Amino acid sequence: MDLTREALVTETRTMFAAAIDSPVIVITFVFKVLSILPDVQDRVHAELSDVLQGSDRPVTSEDMSKFAYMERVIKETMRLFPVAPLVARRVSEDMELAGKDIPAGTTLVLNLISTHRDPRHWPDPLGFDPDRFLPERAAAMHPYSYLPFSAGPRNCIGQVYAMMLLKTMLATMLRAYRVLPACDGITEPSQLPLTFDIMLRCVGGIRVRFEPRAAAA
Repeated sequence: MDLTREALVTETRTMFAAAIDSPVIVITFVFKVLSILPDVQDRVHAELSDVLQGSDRPVTSEDMSKFAYMERVIKETMRLFPVAPLVARRVSEDMELAGKDIPAGTTLVLNLISTHRDPRHWPDPLGFDPDRFLPERAAAMHPYSYLPFSAGPRNCIGQVYAMMLLKTMLATMLRAYRVLPACDGITEPSQLPLTFDIMLRCVGGIRVRFEPRAAAA
């Protein structure tokens, strides 16, 4: 398909906006989760210390593959808090779905946040358990039970970049700071009040505190 210059500019703007907005939303939810669950935060920091050996050098691409627990924390955060809780797709040809005839041109809306919290696929769906994404457990997942980047040929083209960016931001911040809870009475991630326009947000915004690790020590 030939694209006009205007279409290319529009698509490029969309990709840049998604590359900035989506990781920012995810990282704020991750910080909130870590402030609520200090044991999870301590485990992420221990992994950082083990990989980086106490060095203050920049994080490298080689380090990224070693941040296994951090990656599971990010994935579990995106399970509970998918950036785009609803995703629309237009049907290109007549089809049948669950015994219903769906004509071409119909717009289907996928409810990702409900899918990610469906007890048929997720035991204790409101609990925060990064180890759901251990390789042996992930292999048993339904292939469409976890869709933070959508799926199929039109899935998110920036998912590898997004994960790299999220790991870099987390590594940079958690080396220097401990994330502490705000005085908001939230004791479990599932208690966060949510709203959305196109993207998922926390009602009233995300509040945490950062304490320099040198001061904490």
